Amino acid sequence: AERAERSSAQGDKFWTQSLRELLRNAVEICVAARSEVTMTLLDGVISSAPRSPEEVHSEEWQRNSLCYQLIEEAEKRDLSFRQQADFELAARYFLRKIPDMPHDTRGSIFATYGVMADALRRGHMADLFDSDTTFLPELTFEGAIIVLDLPIKVYGQAGMYVQSAFTY
Repeated sequence: AERAERSSAQGDKFWTQSLRELLRNAVEICVAARSEVTMTLLDGVISSAPRSPEEVHSEEWQRNSLCYQLIEEAEKRDLSFRQQADFELAARYFLRKIPDMPHDTRGSIFATYGVMADALRRGHMADLFDSDTTFLPELTFEGAIIVLDLPIKVYGQAGMYVQSAFTY
C-alpha cells in the first residue's frame, strides 16, 4: 500500500521500515503460536508488548500480556527449523529490541501502527480481518483466480491495505 504514498523524505523511510518490522514480527508470533493471524491477535501482540526491560521480567506483565502468552504458546509447539528460527527472531524483537528502544522512537512506531490499523479494526474491514474466510487462498496454486471486490473509492485506504496484504 505504501507504493501509492511515496514520500521523498529519508526520515519517512525509517518509520515505514520500522512499522514493517513491527508488523512482520507480530505476524510471526501469531503464526508460530496459533497458525493464524487476525487483527485481534495482531493488535493484542502489539498493544501488550513490553515497554521497558523491567517489564519483560515483571510477573504482572507476563500474566496480563497476550504478547508474552503467545510467545510461551509458540515455545511449546513443534515448529520446523525455519519456523523456529523466524519465531526466535520475532521473540527477541519483542522481548529485547522493543523494550530497549528509546521511549519516543517506540511510541512513534506504535502510534504509526495504531493509525494504520484503526481502519482495519472497524466495520467491514474488521469483518474481513477477524472472521473465517469463505475460500481457500491455496486454491490459487491450482489455477483459481481470486478477485477482491474492495474498490478504493468505496473502501478507501483500508481497501488498499486489504488488497496489498492479500497479494503479499
